[in-house]
Amino acid sequence: MRRSLLLFIVWSVLPGVLHAQTDTASVHVVRKGCDTWLTLEQLRALPVHGATITERDGSQATYQGAWLGEVLDAGCDSTARLDKHGSLRAVVKVTAADGFVAVVALAEALHDFSERPVLLAWSRNGQPLSERHGPLQLVLPDDRKPGRNVRQVKLLEVITP
Repeated sequence: MRRSLLLFIVWSVLPGVLHAQTDTASVHVVRKGCDTWLTLEQLRALPVHGATITERDGSQATYQGAWLGEVLDAGCDSTARLDKHGSLRAVVKVTAADGFVAVVALAEALHDFSERPVLLAWSRNGQPLSERHGPLQLVLPDDRKPGRNVRQVKLLEVITP
């Protein structure tokens, strides 16, 4: 009887706990004149884009999310306010929960400079990212190797010289 009650409690509470973790996912965006936190809900309100990439094992995967440039603009003044040369000089330092860091040229993140801009993804093949990869992952569709596809993104920092 106790075991049944315990199982009932675990199965009743577990979906709410898992949903709460997804609901509380956020990313910290830091730029000159802007320091904000964006929740997964706010990110999903941005226009959704997709990118199909070849994974390490050679399989194809389609990621869905928002262009990084649009994420950087959410809750802040637009990056378009940077002059053309400022956009070309700036970089985005992307930091994961485990401290892994990758750097992306800001121009790679802007749709007017790149045909396939960098994506901040929240789903893969129509499913939420796994706990190991998400809730947010940076995806660079034109990179031949996934070395800059940062998992568990926590911080986006625009650095201008």
